[in-house]
Amino acid sequence: MILGLWTDAVADPHRILYVHELLERHSRYVAWFGAAAATLGVLDYLRQLLFLRRCATASAAIHNATLDGVLRSPMRFFDSNPVGR
Repeated sequence: MILGLWTDAVADPHRILYVHELLERHSRYVAWFGAAAATLGVLDYLRQLLFLRRCATASAAIHNATLDGVLRSPMRFFDSNPVGR
């Protein structure tokens, strides 16, 4: 949306833009794009942080459930299934 406004403001053939007016418009649009890029960067960082925390929580839960299953299995399971077989 901002890019459309920016290009429409510069490409209007019926209006003569003075240099200071053109620079003022460009700096305003560059500021908008910079703010949008910074906001998206922060939001992407937070999304990745949340994803990694959820992955770590899920892997810890899987590990604990697997370890609990092995430690609580009856001894006859280990007697009938020796290591390396």
